[in-house]
Amino acid sequence: MLIKYKLLPKSPISIGTGKSAQGIANNIVVRSANGIAYIPGSSIKGILRSECRRFAQTFGFYTHDKNLDPLGCLNHTKNSPCLLCKLFGSVHYPSNLIFENISLNSTVTNILERLALNISEKSVFEAQVIEKISSYGQSIRSNNRIDPKTRTAANDHLFFTECVDPDTYFIGEIRSSSNCKVTKTELAFLAMLLQSVNFIGGRKSAGLGRCLINIEQFIFEGENLDWKKTIEGNSNA
Repeated sequence: MLIKYKLLPKSPISIGTGKSAQGIANNIVVRSANGIAYIPGSSIKGILRSECRRFAQTFGFYTHDKNLDPLGCLNHTKNSPCLLCKLFGSVHYPSNLIFENISLNSTVTNILERLALNISEKSVFEAQVIEKISSYGQSIRSNNRIDPKTRTAANDHLFFTECVDPDTYFIGEIRSSSNCKVTKTELAFLAMLLQSVNFIGGRKSAGLGRCLINIEQFIFEGENLDWKKTIEGNSNA
């Protein structure tokens, strides 16, 4: 089974590493070995896990009580594993799904990776090209911390955040692991949650991370299906 989706940034996105680049930014974006920005699959997995817990019972799915079982469903629970543990995993159950890293669209990625492989740092020009490759679609935004008492810009607290610009798009996949026991209805519910995501990454309050997600493919047992009809059919049952 597979969910393939397109993520379109509507504002700059900041998926930071928590590390700084001296003289460039206080928080740089996550990059692949070739220096190309991507969004870790764990970022979308965390968002979907939170949304799943929030809406599962509305659609008739059982989820364990996080206060009683903070580490996930216990093995002896009659409803184990619950939808949350089945989709995302827990201490007691491995996840049935794999959330792949969300990469820049393949056309751009292939061009950038070929350039990175074929160019050696022998000249100033070649070094400049490699620098352009590693910074494709990225920009630096300046920010200033707001003093909570005065509600004005704090002195000497200017910082810089590296972002991915909204003039590109990303492709992501969620696929089944071995011995996957997720049903078609459960996978369609996940697709619904995925398409409802409209923010990703950090600094939401600064206007960063707005996005739109479109489901490109919804494949269950080798058949490309309409996930919306699956959800509607379950609601009418």
